[in-house]
Amino acid sequence: MVYSFALADGLFTGIESDYSFQSNLKVKYNNAGDTGIIKYKKAQAGIGLKAGYDFDRYRVYSSYIYDFQASKDMSYDPDYTVKWLTHKFILGADYIPSITDNFKLAVGPYGGYSRLKVKINDITGYSDKDSKNG
Repeated sequence: MVYSFALADGLFTGIESDYSFQSNLKVKYNNAGDTGIIKYKKAQAGIGLKAGYDFDRYRVYSSYIYDFQASKDMSYDPDYTVKWLTHKFILGADYIPSITDNFKLAVGPYGGYSRLKVKINDITGYSDKDSKNG
């Protein structure tokens, strides 16, 4: 968490960021009977909002993270470009023992829902888009 602000005893909000060193995107294609899977790997940054309640040694929270759009030319045909972005919704609970007065260790499970949006463009103006939930 980059920044947090306590609203009242136990309540907190914050801004967070993430960075994926390799987005592991796989695109299936079918072009005139030629089929296959193309893998795209590219770094992707994101920013998010987090809110929750701190129970001294435990906390529960929810967060929303928006991963900024990334794009890459298709390896088999450079006339096409793939663009993608992600929305993530996360719920979590942490055990947070104090290490020092101002520093806590956070260990705990989390889970959530993500939505990936993909768009393919070519140089003639054709575009196609899809989205996947996970």
